[in-house]
Amino acid sequence: MSSTNDPTIVKITYMSKRYKAEVFTLSSGAWKSISMNLPYKSLYFISQQVVIDGDIHWAAFDMSVEKAPCKIISFDLRTKEFGEVELPDRLAWGYRYSHISKLNESLAVVGYLICDGRPQVCDVWVLSSENGDPKPSFTQLFTLKVKPSVNKFDYPITRFRKNGQPIFEHIPSRDGSHLIDLEVYEPCSEHINGHGMYGLTTSYTESLLLLNHADSIIQ
Repeated sequence: MSSTNDPTIVKITYMSKRYKAEVFTLSSGAWKSISMNLPYKSLYFISQQVVIDGDIHWAAFDMSVEKAPCKIISFDLRTKEFGEVELPDRLAWGYRYSHISKLNESLAVVGYLICDGRPQVCDVWVLSSENGDPKPSFTQLFTLKVKPSVNKFDYPITRFRKNGQPIFEHIPSRDGSHLIDLEVYEPCSEHINGHGMYGLTTSYTESLLLLNHADSIIQ
């Protein structure tokens, strides 16, 4: 939803070794192709989208560069333009894998250090303004060890609670049940506590149906 209260959908498709972007607004009732206008030959989007204050964000890599740094691509729902969030060198180059999430109303980046093909340590950074500086910058909140999982490619932090505590997902055993254990990290005590919950976490966002269409469908 943009600041003009005009529900908007952004669609990015990969075609002929490049991305194509289209925007749909409820007021127009039609899709419109737009230029991504980004200085990268081969972007690879690696995370779910995160919407904060009228901007959509994705984590991405420029696959045309060896050992490519992490990028955060943004889309302004007001101006309908793509851009990029500037990252400090340590955050852009220091991790083998990074993904983004939403921590309260701020953009959070989780970066993983890899050893023997498995995530061992992760750092959590948040984009915020400090000391009255109008230009937001990234600050490292905490570092924690990753609990071992049977899944070699398990990057467990997926969401944050409203109080800022990260939620972990990991597969605790190879018993064939494939249950995903949900746990919460408490930064003050530096403990990871189980809550007796199993399953997948998903984010909940309020949205509007197409109220001016009787069947809520646009052809």
